[in-house]
Amino acid sequence: MKQALARFALVAAVLVVAVVAHAANAVGKWNGKLEIKLPANMPKMEAAQKKMMDDMLAEARKMRVALELKANNTYVLKATNIPGPNKSATSEGTWKQTGSNIVITAKKEDGKAVSGDKAKPQTMVLSKDGKSMTLNLPGGMGGSAKVIFTR
Repeated sequence: MKQALARFALVAAVLVVAVVAHAANAVGKWNGKLEIKLPANMPKMEAAQKKMMDDMLAEARKMRVALELKANNTYVLKATNIPGPNKSATSEGTWKQTGSNIVITAKKEDGKAVSGDKAKPQTMVLSKDGKSMTLNLPGGMGGSAKVIFTR
């Protein structure tokens, strides 16, 4: 009986170590695309309003996000094709991984120190296979937006 328990404990310990060691590693370069879903209960719009909304969404969906998570737990994120006068933005900061959660904390944006909401940590979820990561963005009016990163 003691041998069976000892053998079970050894197998369990090996499995725990294997699972922890097998957790997907987020270090590397990632490419992100913005995904936007409008709320199902959107108010009816006139044709001109709908066209304006569709055009704005089409422009927003062109945005691309390049993210590099470095082994020293720093990151660089560069967004391009941003709608509006500033067509690009860069964010730099730190990151940490706990299981499938990747938490990034901005320290600089376009070379300047950040504070307030911009300095709040943001959590991304890494897929089990380590090939994608999702960052949910705050949405309004019942809609949703997220950036989906792939390697």
